[in-house]
Amino acid sequence: MFFKTLCMVLAALAFNAKANVTEWIDFKFNGGAIQVPVKIAGVDATATIDSKAKTNYLSDDFAAKHQDKFKKTGVILFKDQFGERNVSVFQDVKVHIFGADLPFSDIIAQPTPFADLTLGIPFFRQNIIQIDFPNKRLRLISRDKLDMKKIANMEMRPEVNSKAQSVVGQQSIKKNDESNRAVKVTVNGKEKWLTLDTTAPAGVTMSREAAIKEKLLDQTYAGDLTALQQNFTSPADLYSLSSLKVGPFELENVLLAVEPEGGKRLIAPVLRQAKTGTLISREVLPDGVLGLEVLQHFVVTVDYTSSMINLSVE
Repeated sequence: MFFKTLCMVLAALAFNAKANVTEWIDFKFNGGAIQVPVKIAGVDATATIDSKAKTNYLSDDFAAKHQDKFKKTGVILFKDQFGERNVSVFQDVKVHIFGADLPFSDIIAQPTPFADLTLGIPFFRQNIIQIDFPNKRLRLISRDKLDMKKIANMEMRPEVNSKAQSVVGQQSIKKNDESNRAVKVTVNGKEKWLTLDTTAPAGVTMSREAAIKEKLLDQTYAGDLTALQQNFTSPADLYSLSSLKVGPFELENVLLAVEPEGGKRLIAPVLRQAKTGTLISREVLPDGVLGLEVLQHFVVTVDYTSSMINLSVE
């Protein structure tokens, strides 16, 4: 992949290093996902950062092994991209991360193969998150220390949520924590909305029919796939995009992944729903997914609450 810099002068980000900005913590990739060391209720553990997980997940294996350390408050019927099922809900789970003990509530238990804890959209809504992909480190920044309106350089919006949960009884996970975020990019000269996904291995993932419609399957990918191939959860056909514009940057030879003809989808379809309320003009229907093969080149600063994002390079 090669960069074509569209804007040579980029505003530098200035952060207060002493107050309301956490220490940098190093991360590694495991199964194509960002993983950091944590302590959960005083027990050494690992956490995955997932920008599209509907809520925060505790590994059911970890929860069962250390159930005496957690406060279980009930069971709900939960629905997401993996289907509908009954899950246990835990409150006041203490997680030591970023040099501090942070309490988490409304954490559900489910199988999580790559980590003991998955921090999803509710975590992304709590603070501004800065992920320095080239140096494999991340930190949190409070909103009073950084004006995202001044530095945002890529349009971001909540996306249509066709997998809203069903709830039985009085328990619920906050609905306003559920929406993925999509960013506007330009693929081969055409504007597209792509879901921001810190776990997707390809630069762009689309359905085969969408890619065919846009005539994107003309060029087979010629880059090095050694580190990427093992991170695909299903078989994929791989192609190259001649041009992808993200924020003020344009990239060439970007990896596009689609399912093989007649094969299992790499991304679940999102169905348009009739919606009412003030968000109807803001929510977008994504055309695919923007993933790690693109994000790995940037320092990504994102605020889910305001739906704002900045991409920068060192």
